Amino acid sequence: MKSAILALALGAIVAQASPVATNAADIRTKDLDTLNFALTLEHVEVAFYTMGLQNYTQQDFVNAGLPVGARTQFERVLQNEAAH
Repeated sequence: MKSAILALALGAIVAQASPVATNAADIRTKDLDTLNFALTLEHVEVAFYTMGLQNYTQQDFVNAGLPVGARTQFERVLQNEAAH
């Protein structure tokens, strides 16, 4: 039973996979789609860190059991992500 479910899930994933690009226009389109996806991911990461830092104070981080400098490290990650 588990193998049948796994086979169905794998089949669904394979069915969703894009066919291999066969010409230059298809390749450019797929490249552009990939780059747009990466850019969107960068925007999501910046939003994630921005909202987290806006919603939680240094004391909240400490209360959660994180070391004192943890919030500063997250601020550095945000700056790095924003620079991308």
